[in-house]
Amino acid sequence: MPCWLLRIAGVALSVRWSDRFEGAGRLGWDDSFGVDTGTPACVIRIQQGRPPRRLQPDPEGLEFSSASVWAVFRRNGGWTFASPAPGAGEWQRLLSWSPRRSQADLWLNPSIVDHDPVQNLTLPFFTALFAQHQGILVHAAAVVVDGRAWVFAGPSGSGKSHWTRQWQERGLAVLDEDRVVLRLLDGQVWAFGTPWHLEPRLCSPRGAPVERLFFLQQAEPDAVREVRPAAAATLLLRSTQLPVYDPQAMQAVLDVVGQAAIHAGPFLLGRATGDRLFDRLAML
Repeated sequence: MPCWLLRIAGVALSVRWSDRFEGAGRLGWDDSFGVDTGTPACVIRIQQGRPPRRLQPDPEGLEFSSASVWAVFRRNGGWTFASPAPGAGEWQRLLSWSPRRSQADLWLNPSIVDHDPVQNLTLPFFTALFAQHQGILVHAAAVVVDGRAWVFAGPSGSGKSHWTRQWQERGLAVLDEDRVVLRLLDGQVWAFGTPWHLEPRLCSPRGAPVERLFFLQQAEPDAVREVRPAAAATLLLRSTQLPVYDPQAMQAVLDVVGQAAIHAGPFLLGRATGDRLFDRLAML
């Protein structure tokens, strides 16, 4: 069975899949996240067909459903993620994860020929996985300024890609332009790039301690304003993928969000209409 060892946000993973998917490369994820050595924190096995009956989702164990896209079921101290959600059509993906065994098994409907077998289950699964490692998955961009990360959080259309391109043109390294992992490491919040990007050239497996946290289009055009930690925590939660079905995971999320809001120097940031705002940020 082909195997790929990778590291995302400092968390080592081993992905194994059948020969059917060998030609698909790295599940549609960037090769730069691959590593040669390391002890995986989780092994993800991908295979075709329906799982054994004992591992299939129990309707009584349903904990959360995200519209018709995916749902999560409680199972023997772990979770089963399903896509689509029950009642929304024939199943396509079932991912059973056992944190205690550090193993996840993804079963695919035989009709699937997608280059990314995980697809709709990527965010819900990795949200839960990173929470185990004091990490959160944030809808944000990040760049590195003098060895420190500046994180730009905001919804789609708020200007994350625009900001990252502008900083890249100014010679700064880009961690990611769409999805960033924030992890609490030795009492400090770090930002990491992820393989889930809009543009391959705007992502990196690197990480850096977070120095600044900006919330996009939360101020007037060309304005930057400091924000209190309590307000920053609320805004950061709005941009964070939340494992609301798991109280333990949610506590980890709140720990990371709280530390980021207190120590990352949070600001509200308006839309840039020229170079003036970039010049002001460079002097912070």
